[in-house]
Amino acid sequence: MVSGTVTSMPRGGASVPVTIDGLAVVTPPVDTSERPSLARAGAVVAVAMGAGNVANYAFHVLMARRLGPSAYGSLGALLGLSLIVSVPAMALQISIARHTALLRAAGTDRTELWGGFFRVTVVLGLATAATAAVASPLLVTFLHLDGTAAALWMAASIAPLPAVAGMAGMLQGEERFVAMSTVLLVPIAVKVVLALVLVGIGYGVSGALAAAAAGAAAGAGAGMVVVRPPVTGRFDPGVRSDLVKVLAAGLALFLLSNLDLLLARHYLGRRSSGLYAAGALVAKVAFWGPQFVTAVVFPRLTDSAERRRLLGRALAVVAACCIVGVVALAVAARPFLGSVFGSDYEGLGTTLWVFGALGTALALVQVVMFSAISAGDARMALAMWLTVVVEACLIVVFHRSIAQVAGVALGSVAVLLVVGLAVEQRRDGGREPVEPWPAPVP
Repeated sequence: MVSGTVTSMPRGGASVPVTIDGLAVVTPPVDTSERPSLARAGAVVAVAMGAGNVANYAFHVLMARRLGPSAYGSLGALLGLSLIVSVPAMALQISIARHTALLRAAGTDRTELWGGFFRVTVVLGLATAATAAVASPLLVTFLHLDGTAAALWMAASIAPLPAVAGMAGMLQGEERFVAMSTVLLVPIAVKVVLALVLVGIGYGVSGALAAAAAGAAAGAGAGMVVVRPPVTGRFDPGVRSDLVKVLAAGLALFLLSNLDLLLARHYLGRRSSGLYAAGALVAKVAFWGPQFVTAVVFPRLTDSAERRRLLGRALAVVAACCIVGVVALAVAARPFLGSVFGSDYEGLGTTLWVFGALGTALALVQVVMFSAISAGDARMALAMWLTVVVEACLIVVFHRSIAQVAGVALGSVAVLLVVGLAVEQRRDGGREPVEPWPAPVP
């Protein structure tokens, strides 16, 4: 099985040598005319992810209104925790998309790779769900929950996520973005519809999380229909090594995007933590809104000849998508809070723009992280983990108000972004070559 970083690619015509992790491989010509243009692919994924994000944010807004600040604080914390413990699923998607793109560029069959990944997704889903279920009594104490039911439904919602993410990664690496978008939209649609019903008839936080579990299961079913993944296959050592390091980077990113919310729930009062959950939702809008950019460019970032140009364009598009929103939040915070979340949430006041800026910084960090992964550079992941530790320590000291916790999170991520861009400049400027992740496999 071939793995690594493509340093040159065939551009049509006769077969040409392709260098993958330093190994020269002669591959069939790749018809690049079959690849969708970035603009067209970006438009498709932007519409699909935009619809998904709108539905997901509508879910949170409706839950915030129907549950109130105290109960919504519990829901926000549990959903944030489910994102953290589902990071291995995201790492699988990133890794399988990367290796699928590499094998596709080399004209190599992907069946064995996909079979190995799919079996891992099933085992991982069951293991993470079981771990979360066992830990549910601890979550009740730490997050001040009213009982274990909500925590157990959160655990159930985790089980199908690795399979959904893995199949989405297969489609992403193949640049089948319409099919990928379909697989990712099904869970959100089912979750929103069922949550409105279950919360409406009085099941509260547990009903909302039961809807999330049903949505995840529906997404897994849709993926099986669209992808029809093989169930046999294996990983070579290079793929396993790559997956571990992608997991490290992905876990650091999701800790950075959720750590402040969990610590706010622990340190702040119930009402203040509910207000913080609303602000964190605004940060998620800025963070996930431009997600279509990285989804489209990532398969092509594996080509080192294109990486630097694509990275600059991706950062510019992400920044443009977010900056207008941050300015609007700074100018019209209170009217926005009153109209979207309700008068109970107007206590956030002018602090709201900080959450928008935090989401923007996280979105930019994510683009840099994906570039580092495609280049096989582990230094960005290391910098992210150091930032997690620093941010946690600072919040332990500075947690007297919503503004303090959010300010610490924003400052930490902003410094990380500067460090990541400096590392990218040194590597892509040609002054500091980096060995790819995994090492070549004979």
